[in-house]
Formats: sequence, structure tokens, C-alpha cells
Amino acid sequence: MTATDTLLRTCWRLQLLLLLPSTGYALTIEGNLRTIDQEPVSGAMIVVSREDDPSWVVSTTTDERGRYQLQLGVITAVLGAPTAVPAQPGLEQNYPNPFNPTTVIPFDLSAAGPVRLDIYNVLGQPVRSLVDGILPAAHHEVVWDGLDARGHGVAAGVYIYRLQAPGVSRTRKMLLLDGAAGHTVAGKIAAQPAPREDVFTLRVDHDGLLFEQRSLQFAGDSIVDIVVGGGPLIPVLIVRGDLNIDDDAADRLPPGDGPYHVTGSVYIHLTDREDLRDLRHLRSVGDALRISASPQLLSLAGLEQLESVSSLTIDGCPKLKSLSSLVNLAHAPRIELTGLDALADLQGLGSIQDLFQIDLKDNPSLASLQGLEGLAFVGRDLTINDNSSLRSLAALRRVESVGRSLEIVASPVLRDLDGLQSVRQVGSLVVRNNAILSNLDSLEEVVTVGGRLAVSDNPRLVSIEGLRNLERVDGDLQLFKNALESLEGLRQLREVTDELQIVEDHITSLAGLRSLRRVGGDLFLFAGTEKVSRLEGLTIAHMPRLLNLASLSHIDSIGALQLTANDNLVSLAGLKEVVGPDVRFLSIFGNPQLTDLDGLQGIRWVSTQLSIRGNDRLHDLTALRGIRHVGSSLSIRDNAALQSLDGLESITTVGVDLTIRGNEQLTDLTGLGPFSQVRNLVIRDSPGLIDLAGLRHIVSVNGPVTIAANTNLQRLDGLEALETVALDLGIFANPALISLSALRGLTRVRRDLIVNDNPLLPEEEITDLVTRLGSGLRGQLRRDGGGG
Repeated sequence: MTATDTLLRTCWRLQLLLLLPSTGYALTIEGNLRTIDQEPVSGAMIVVSREDDPSWVVSTTTDERGRYQLQLGVITAVLGAPTAVPAQPGLEQNYPNPFNPTTVIPFDLSAAGPVRLDIYNVLGQPVRSLVDGILPAAHHEVVWDGLDARGHGVAAGVYIYRLQAPGVSRTRKMLLLDGAAGHTVAGKIAAQPAPREDVFTLRVDHDGLLFEQRSLQFAGDSIVDIVVGGGPLIPVLIVRGDLNIDDDAADRLPPGDGPYHVTGSVYIHLTDREDLRDLRHLRSVGDALRISASPQLLSLAGLEQLESVSSLTIDGCPKLKSLSSLVNLAHAPRIELTGLDALADLQGLGSIQDLFQIDLKDNPSLASLQGLEGLAFVGRDLTINDNSSLRSLAALRRVESVGRSLEIVASPVLRDLDGLQSVRQVGSLVVRNNAILSNLDSLEEVVTVGGRLAVSDNPRLVSIEGLRNLERVDGDLQLFKNALESLEGLRQLREVTDELQIVEDHITSLAGLRSLRRVGGDLFLFAGTEKVSRLEGLTIAHMPRLLNLASLSHIDSIGALQLTANDNLVSLAGLKEVVGPDVRFLSIFGNPQLTDLDGLQGIRWVSTQLSIRGNDRLHDLTALRGIRHVGSSLSIRDNAALQSLDGLESITTVGVDLTIRGNEQLTDLTGLGPFSQVRNLVIRDSPGLIDLAGLRHIVSVNGPVTIAANTNLQRLDGLEALETVALDLGIFANPALISLSALRGLTRVRRDLIVNDNPLLPEEEITDLVTRLGSGLRGQLRRDGGGG
């Protein structure tokens, strides 16, 4: 084959090189044009045009060595110069910060692989993706210009940027300013609209033979090597744009018997054809090949010459039994096979070695992945979901890396993960709802999970020994509702960067976590963390066999504590001098065997909520005696055996709500501390109260007051100091109430006074209260007239 008779085909490779100075914006594209036999092609025309401006064109010709170089001008995202390979991956703080209108986001990659760098607003809504591709191991810097995905300037405010890459999943915040110093910035546009991110078309013209690839984006100076090949006497025709195939497509196909390339997509939809013989000369597709909703399709016969597509989607073809006609397909970065009821295996995909993404979903006859034996690398996602006959993953034995997510979900006859022995690098790993899966053997090579590790709802999974070499999880680690008897398989685990959540009925010890040194988020567990010294938060929920927290006594501090629905938890003694002195929140909810809170003596300050609720046998709060401040809500509710609030007497500040409700045995409120104001006061459903002694220090309520459904409440004694209620004052459904005289100091109710359904309350008590309030009652009086 000579250079002059080569034919172009869609086998091209794009390798990003990084821009040198982060302040420069010149974009250079260069590469080699060679034959499939590695011979250079000289004198070929390389043409690049911008898709949003067809008049913008740059071109050059290849030299005698087949090399070319083009200058494309300004781009949107700028990547910094490569440096020595970092020892650890990481995401750094942007600079400058705050900024207007541009900022630099630096990050490190210790291994090459797929990378996403995304911008979100504070509501978690995506704003823009700055990087989405494969980058080399190096230090990188990306410039964000304050524009969203449409090229529009975004409003000033806080934005979140998140990096997902091999070995790292990190999130940070940055602040976009607008205007001069000392001026308000909220709600204004921080940057003027600019053209959208540049998208290019690349064409190659050589002696009348043309190749075209659309929708190219470059994040920096790039090498585009183009491989060409084919028979010397058969020209490759070009079909520009998309090709839609229905039952009468002959007039839309190229004439003659030669191969052809479609620059756009090929759609085969809602057709009654049984095969695809009309496409027998299709060589390549620049964008997507989609075959869908074709109920009579039996085979892909006709696609034997197909060598390359950008994505392959086949869905809704219930009679399709085989992919064997794809025998020459070597380039298909994205594959999605969904709802193929008769497909039993994947034979026909044997030429594919690398994929960006593959999704296999809802294929009820798929028993094996035979046909993927050549696959070695998945750049982003490998998803196997709801394939009810799948028994084996053995065809995946060569796969070494899955860049973003590996999911094995709802495979009811899959017994093991045999076939994943070669996997060394994985982003997120999800193994869920596999009815007879008994172990995770075959994952022994995995040392780091680059995102979330979730193993849940596998009712026969008794062992995770296959994870015995796992050292780090860069995300959440979740073990839910399996049949695990031990966590020994995690004995090498040293770090979980986000939450660690374990809800397993059969586990009595977490001693398998003996190497764990750091948990970056909340910890949902109860034992076996001997080397963990600081927890940002601890949640223990639905652990029916948990008796105590003794194994947490070595921890120096816990930043927040939530204990929920632990049926046999009888003691918190292991937490003594561990929780506090400052905690974000404290919630003890639904622990029916807990009788006291001994173990919480170290708490001095609760910055948000303190809630003690639904603990049937709890009768003693004295362990809370050290608390001075509750920043948000103090709620003591539905504790059936609680008779006293002793233990709350040191609280001098309640920032928002005070709720005392549903504590059947509580006889007085005298254990409450000397705080003088709250925002919302609720005393209700407390049949043991006869008065409100204990509220004597409250002078103002900056919201509503509700005193209701207290069966034996006779007087409001305890509210003598109350002067102001900022919203409604409601006193209703207290059948024993006979006096309102304790409200003699009340001078203002800024909304309605509601006195209803208190049958023993004399009407003159209501009248006297209204008279005392006078103009201080700003709303309406709503009453039923009282009793006698």
C-alpha cells in the first residue's frame, strides 16, 4: 500500500497535552497521518473548522513524514503545565479566591485515567463541566472563566467544584465576586456572556478521498494521530449528517457497492425488518448507531463490514438473539444494550479491547458475557443491571481498570464475581441486590476504590474476604442488609474519605476495621475502630444486637452523635469524655432499653439540635448536666418513663425551639435551665403536669406559644415572667385548667390569642387576660367561652 492510494477511516486517537503557561490561550493541534501499516501520508489536506462559525477555517498539509500542525486560537478551559508525577492525587483550593471573573483550579493525578471536574451551584445543580476525559499523571491547572455550560455569565456567590479521578473524589468551595470592593455583589452577573465552548470539525482530504469527524473539543494543546487504511481501489463515500433507516430506506443509502462512512448518526427505529442487510456496505459511523423499538429484528446481518462507531445503542429488540454480525467492530467507545429479551451472550464484540462506557441492562436471557474476552480497559462506567439469567462474569478476565463506576446489580443467579480477578483500578464499586451472591472473591487486586463502595441487599453474602487488600475508599463505604458475619475482609482498610455506614444484623463486632485510621464523614458503626481518634459524626441506627458502645472509648472526640432505633442498646458508657465538649447535634431516638444517658457527661455546647425522643425506659437525664448552650432546638418528647428534667438545669441558651411533649410520667419542668427567651415554646400532651414551674426565667418568646392537651394542667404557674409573645398564644384542650393568673406580666401578643376547649376555665379569667393585654393584643381573640 502506498501513501497515494490509502483510504481514510475513523480510527483516530486523541491524546491531550497540557498548555504550558496557565495565562496563555493559544491552542495547537498537531499529529501524524499514517496508514494502518504505519507508513506516513504526505500532501494530505488537514482542515479544522468551528461548528458555530462555518466561515472560521484553518488548514494545512502534511509534510513528507506525514506530520502536521495547526494553530486554533482561543479556547475556554486552560490546563497547566505537566510536572513530576505527584505521589498522591488531590484537589487544591482555587486561586485567587474570592475571584472575578476567572480563577485557576489546581489538582494532582498520581495515575493516568478518566477525569471529571465539574462546577455546581449551592443547590447542587450542575453549572458546567470543565474536564471530562482521560488525562495523564501530573499536576494540572484548569481556568474557569465564570461562564456556565451555555456560555452565559453566572451570578456572584458560592460555587462548588468537584474532582472525580483515579484515587480521588474531592469537593471544595469557591466565591465568585462582582463589582468593586465595598459594593454589594449579590444577585448580579459576574461575567458577560461569551461564545460557547469551542466545538470543531476535522476533515482530511487526500487525492479526492475525504474523512470527516464532528463534535471535537480540545481542553488544551493536543495530539491527534490519524490512522488510515483500506483497499486501494474502492473509494469510501461520505454520507454527511444523520441517516434514518425505516422499512423503505433504499433511496437514502449511497449508490453502488462500495463502503461508506456516515459523519453523523445512524438511526434504525420502529422498523419491521428482520435483519440489516441494506446496511451491508456501512464501514463507519462518526457519531451514534442506534437500533431501537424493532420488534421483528432477529439478527444484525448486514453489519459485517462495520468497523467503527462513536456509540452503539441497541434497545427494545426482543427477538434479537445474536451480535455475531459485529465481528469487525473494533472501535465503539460507548455500548448500551437494553431490553434484548432473547440475547444470550455478546459474541461478536470480540475485537473490542477498550471502551469508554458499557451498559448491560434488563436483558433477561443474557447468561454470560462471552464476546468481551478482549476487553481490557473501561474508561468510565461498566454497568451490569437486572440481567436475570446472568451466571458468569468470566469473559471480563482481562479487564484491569474501570475508571468511574463498576456496578453489579440485580443479578439473581450470579453466585460469585469470578472474572474480575484482573481489576486493579476502579472508581465507584456497587454490588447490590444479587440474590445468591455469597462472596466478593476475585476483587483481591483492588487496593483503592476511587469513589463510593456500596455493598447492599445481597441476602446470602456472608463474606467480604475478597476485599482483604483494600486500603482506601475515596468516597462513602456502605454495607447494608447483607448476611455478613464478620468484617475481617476490611482488615487492611486505613481510610474512608467520606461516610462509613454499616447496617448488618449479624455482625456483633467491627474488629475487622482495626487498621482504620480516618473517616472523613459520619461514621455509622459501633465497634472495632481502635485507631480512629476523631469522628466528625457518629450515627448508630437499627443495630438490634448492639448492647453498648464500650469499644468506642478510645476515641478522643466525636463531633456529632445520633443513636436511632437500637432495640437492645442499654448503655452509652463507652462514650464518657468522648463526645464533646462541642457537638453539632445530639439525637437519642427510639432506643427502648436505654435508661440513662451516662456517657454524655463531656458535652458542653450543642450548636444545633438536642433531641431526646421515644426512648421508652429512659428516666434519667442527669448526664446532660454539663450542657450550657443549645443553638437551635431543645426537644424532650415521647419518653414514657421520664419523670424529671433534672440534668438540663445548666442550659442558659436555647436558640430556637423548646418542645416538651408526650412524656407521660413527667410531673414538673423544674429541671430546665435559666434561659430567658426562645423562639417557639410548645408544652403539650404531658398528662403528669399540674403547672409550668420551671419556665420561670422565660421573658419573651419570639414566635408562637402552644400549651395544649395537658390532661391535668390546672395553672400556668411558672410563666409569671413572660412579657412578650411575638406570634400566636394558644391555650387549648387542657381539661383541668382553672386559671390564667400566672400570665399577669404578659403585655404583648403580636398575633392571635387562642383560648379554646378548656372546660373548667372561668370566662372571667379570659376576660381579665384580654383586659390586661389591652392594645398589646395585636391580633384577634379566638375563644369558646370557657367553663363556669
